[in-house]
Amino acid sequence: MQRCDRAEAVAYWFFRLNGCLTTRNFLVHPDTDGPAQTEADIIAYRFGQRRELADANAPMDDHEFFNPADLKSSLYFVEVKHSGECRLNEAWTEPQRKNLQRVLNAIGPVPRERVDEVAEILCQKKSWSDTHMTISMVSVSQSQPECAAFPCLTWDVIVPWIVCRFRKYKNVKADHAQWDRVGKFLFETACSPSDGAVGVARTNRWLMGG
Repeated sequence: MQRCDRAEAVAYWFFRLNGCLTTRNFLVHPDTDGPAQTEADIIAYRFGQRRELADANAPMDDHEFFNPADLKSSLYFVEVKHSGECRLNEAWTEPQRKNLQRVLNAIGPVPRERVDEVAEILCQKKSWSDTHMTISMVSVSQSQPECAAFPCLTWDVIVPWIVCRFRKYKNVKADHAQWDRVGKFLFETACSPSDGAVGVARTNRWLMGG
């Protein structure tokens, strides 16, 4: 498994464990015949009322990145990089390419008559919101720029959170035969050692190709 694929897989599990419905490798096709214009590494959707173990005395706490006070649903276009600073591909940020219009039309989160408006705001501000929903362009990588104009998540945040989630809810998540091999690996790596720090170190070595 190549390092870029490992990075996308770990990011996918971070969003999935935080209650997002996720699609990976979403190709944006042109309006006429020809090659794909770009690709969304992950598209993730999270309902505003999401709550796991809702009937338990202590429901699961998701990462603070996913805890909006307004309880709006959230749609994330996620760009994943294995290393370097968080960044967004020009294919998404250059308005003349109209790739945001294509993906918004393809998945349909906003009315058709508002697609151009929403795409323009996303190109400029990397986030759009109305009374029901927020759409954000998110970058995942190794480090965060000093003045990022878009939401960023880094591996030193993602990996420890995944390890902590699996260790804390080991018994709840123990039945996972249907998970993909990366999900199973992350669970076993997190829960096997007696010390969570060992699980973080092992996961980081795998993620970085060691």
